[in-house]
Amino acid sequence: MEFPTYTSPKKCTDSLHNSKEIFPMIVTSIREVLNNRPVFFVPPDATLEQAFDVMAVYRMGAVMVLDHGDLKGILTEKDVIRHVSQQGGFQVTTVASVMTRNVACIETRDSLIHALRVMKQGGFRHVPVLDLSQKVIGMVSEQDIADACSAGLDRNGSIAA
Repeated sequence: MEFPTYTSPKKCTDSLHNSKEIFPMIVTSIREVLNNRPVFFVPPDATLEQAFDVMAVYRMGAVMVLDHGDLKGILTEKDVIRHVSQQGGFQVTTVASVMTRNVACIETRDSLIHALRVMKQGGFRHVPVLDLSQKVIGMVSEQDIADACSAGLDRNGSIAA
């Protein structure tokens, strides 16, 4: 893949969707962030304990809740803490009773900036990703985006040569 070379500082404001014009080494699309990673999820009738196991094994701060491939919600660390502090019983409590519903999503063609805006406006750190047919294909976090953006930088924060 060939990247355009740096041309002028003015390009910074030309397009938020094509930041490769300025930072050719930096990942700029949601599809690149996902990088064919598997979709981790739990069903709505899973217990919180089962969801914890998935989150712990794969070191995730959130897990999507899918029912036969359909996105039903997302279970986050915040959801779990709120529930356990109020009610306890995570061995028998189902994910469906605690998860966040009506989840905001992004698509693979969306920019990293758009993904960050969706997260900032919604007050969350994880967002499911849909393909163009609206099928769930993954989830990205603020940390994923930060890691992708910093991949093309050297230790001083400058663009790596």
